[in-house]
Amino acid sequence: MKKIKQIRVLFGLIVSIVLLGLPGNVLGQSNGKDFAEIYVYRANQNMFNGKNPLEVKITMNNKEIGLLQNGTKLKYKVYSKGSIKIKCFLAYSEGSVGKPYYKTIDVENGKEYHVSLKTVSLTGPGVAGKLLDEKGISKITKKKFYDESEYVEDKSNPIIKENI
Repeated sequence: MKKIKQIRVLFGLIVSIVLLGLPGNVLGQSNGKDFAEIYVYRANQNMFNGKNPLEVKITMNNKEIGLLQNGTKLKYKVYSKGSIKIKCFLAYSEGSVGKPYYKTIDVENGKEYHVSLKTVSLTGPGVAGKLLDEKGISKITKKKFYDESEYVEDKSNPIIKENI
């Protein structure tokens, strides 16, 4: 009888832990509160709607994050909080060509930011973009992308030095 009671208590503890959930770090998952995520999308374009074969270089506060080819996306996990200036431009050799796209966002932990890019050529080569709202996010996440690159901010060399 005593053994059955011990089994019930043990079973009750296990059920309680499962129902209440384990802390995120026990399962190797973040609780979502100590970082933000910035998504940058370069939609698939063809030569009739402005496709440019050059890659788009992404920088944040003048630090190179990555390159986007036509039809790809980038995800960046940021631990810094505060103002981040995103610059996107056509990468050519060691420099750039055309008009870049700039967007400054105030990054807060636990939030996601989505930026959509496209190359333009009517007024000269360059990059156009916009910060997406919920409707834009819903629309772009349904699109097919050839590749997704994921990057994580280096905490020892943060994008925003004073706020990590």
